[in-house]
Amino acid sequence: MKITLVVIICLICFSLQKNQSEPEEGQVFFTDYTQVLHFKFKISKEEVSRFWSQKGRNDEGYPNCLFDRLPEKLDPKLAEKLFDLGFVRNRIKKKQFGKLNEIFSYRSTDIITTAECTPTYRDILIFRKKKDVMGIVQICFTCAQYNIIGAKVDSRFFGQFGEFEQLNNLLYPKGNN
Repeated sequence: MKITLVVIICLICFSLQKNQSEPEEGQVFFTDYTQVLHFKFKISKEEVSRFWSQKGRNDEGYPNCLFDRLPEKLDPKLAEKLFDLGFVRNRIKKKQFGKLNEIFSYRSTDIITTAECTPTYRDILIFRKKKDVMGIVQICFTCAQYNIIGAKVDSRFFGQFGEFEQLNNLLYPKGNN
């Protein structure tokens, strides 16, 4: 009787541990959002090169979040800050939320590709429910690098299945970036 009870407890613990360690295929990063704001910053490749070649990086007056990852917190004032820093805001239409969920969902893979350039995060998405920030995504389409904050599931495999191209097409129809 005691052995059966121990075996059952071990099976339950193993089952719970397995469920916590790996999300289900297709599970979305952000849930329960009602608004997505897209912020973009216009900066040329020449300006980026000049920025990195100068010693005093902040002398140019560019926002730090253009070249550095945002802090790992869901800042409710981020939208205002980005607007004040010169980012242009666009609102993603609700009819595109299904496509966003497809793009920002968990997929497992054994092969991981990475870029080896220095990212310029020209695009930032803020997923919100009313004024509450549910998630933030910084994207560098040039380097295919990203920073995802607030994802409900593991996001480290993002971009391995053409998500950058899909997202670029969604944000910039017909290549208008």
